[in-house]
Amino acid sequence: MNVARLNRVRIWDLPTRLFHWVLAVLVTGALLTAEFGAMAWHMRLGQATLVLLAFRLLWGFVGGRWSRFAGFFREPGHDWKGSASVLVMLAWLIAQVLSGMVADDEIMTAGPLRPRVSDGLSELGTHWHVAWGQWGVYALVVLHLVAVAWQVLRGRSLVMPMVTGDKELTEAAPASRDDLRSRLLALGLIALITCGYVVSIAA
Repeated sequence: MNVARLNRVRIWDLPTRLFHWVLAVLVTGALLTAEFGAMAWHMRLGQATLVLLAFRLLWGFVGGRWSRFAGFFREPGHDWKGSASVLVMLAWLIAQVLSGMVADDEIMTAGPLRPRVSDGLSELGTHWHVAWGQWGVYALVVLHLVAVAWQVLRGRSLVMPMVTGDKELTEAAPASRDDLRSRLLALGLIALITCGYVVSIAA
C-alpha cells in the first residue's frame, strides 16, 4: 500500500495570520461593546478594524502568494467556496465599519465622520449599521465557525494552518513569501495607514 508523502508548505504568511486573529478579537469586542453600551470602546475598536481592513486590502496585492487576491480561488489557500466567503466577509465588514463612521444615535454617540456627511447619508449609515449590517456580521461569524467545524469533522483542520502558516500537502505547491522583508513591509503599511487615518480625522 502506497502512502502519499506529505509536503509541508508555507501558505499563510505571518501578517495574514496576525490579521486573521486580530480581526477576530476586534470584531468580537465590537459586538460585545455594542451589546453592553460601551460606545467609547466600540468606536475605538471600529476604527482599529478599519485600519486593519485597509491593510488587508493592500496586502491582497503585495502579500504572500496565497494571501493575494489573485491566488484566492486556487488551492491550496482556499477552495472557491472559502475564497468567496472571505471576500463577502471583508466587503461586509468594510460596509459595517464605514457606516459606523457616519452613524449618529442623536443622543450621545456619533461616528468621527458624521460632521462631514449629509443628514440623509448619516441616517442611511445609522440604519444599516444597527440593523442589516450588525445582524449580517453575526450571521457571517456563525457561518464561518460552522464551516471551520465542518472542515475539522472532514479531517481538514483550518485552524492550525492559520496558527503555524503551514499546510501538509500531497502535491508540490509554491510557498508564500514570509521573510523579514515582507514582515517589515506589512509593519510599514500598518504604520502608514494608521498615520494617514489619524491625520485625515484630525484635519
